[in-house]
Amino acid sequence: MSGELILEVRNRHAVEFSQTGIQKTAAAPLPAHAWSSLTGGPGAGFVSYFEGPDGDQWLCMEGPDTLYLTGGDVEWREYKVLAKEEMPGWQVPDLVLSLVEGLWLDACWRCWQARKERSSGEDERG
Repeated sequence: MSGELILEVRNRHAVEFSQTGIQKTAAAPLPAHAWSSLTGGPGAGFVSYFEGPDGDQWLCMEGPDTLYLTGGDVEWREYKVLAKEEMPGWQVPDLVLSLVEGLWLDACWRCWQARKERSSGEDERG
């Protein structure tokens, strides 16, 4: 049935505290387009969740102009997934992913590209 919850995921990346009780790291709040994608709200688009063999958690979600990547290992900061200029594919400047994380993100990129192409074709037919 449409609109029913199909996945609920708990954050495995706990906030750390120093010996004085001062918070050392904090999860950044997800941007509005992320919540829209995750909850099926207005403008909801592509979203994918990945949990690696070491428990690393990542979200890839569609934003207004590209894909965005966020994860517990980067304190839930958001990174733009950009198209490579010299060859087909993607890049995330200032972020190094493991092999399995890269394979997952490649699948996300390809799926998102295919959805965009299908959507463009539907817009042209109109």
